[in-house]
Amino acid sequence: MSKFVCSAIAKPESVAPASMPAAPLPKAGEIILTPGQKIALLKMRRSDWSKAVLAQLEAFGKADCAGGDYRALAQLGLAVCKGSFHVLTPAGRWRADRVAVELARDAELHIVTYDLFPRSRGAASAKCTCGWSSFRTRAIASYVVLLGADAHRHLEREGALP
Repeated sequence: MSKFVCSAIAKPESVAPASMPAAPLPKAGEIILTPGQKIALLKMRRSDWSKAVLAQLEAFGKADCAGGDYRALAQLGLAVCKGSFHVLTPAGRWRADRVAVELARDAELHIVTYDLFPRSRGAASAKCTCGWSSFRTRAIASYVVLLGADAHRHLEREGALP
């Protein structure tokens, strides 16, 4: 079973830029989502990255979505209606994680998650939304401290610490 712990640090001036850069052109066959649909995906996902990105968006009043956004996600096959609520499909969970990373990169957020107990016998890891990652063997008793130090150095290097 995996254990995720999250820390999010953002530069206050970079969270709500005055002019957002133009989004890249969509790839062939890619589903284009509206901002409300992206927020609905993040609200249904409830992952560490999604929660951290939503917290930043809510702080600036940009986390609004309507019931139509949830229904549209169900029509696109990213969610399933379960009566009075919607649940993400596997494709919806994958897309929600990609949306969280995309929004975090656009806002220059550095959100670090830790996977201390991977399902396989692999190494524990720390990953940031910017693409940085670090792996430590669980054979060393202090692997959690080492991962935390790696993440701290990364956030210092990026200027994301106060």
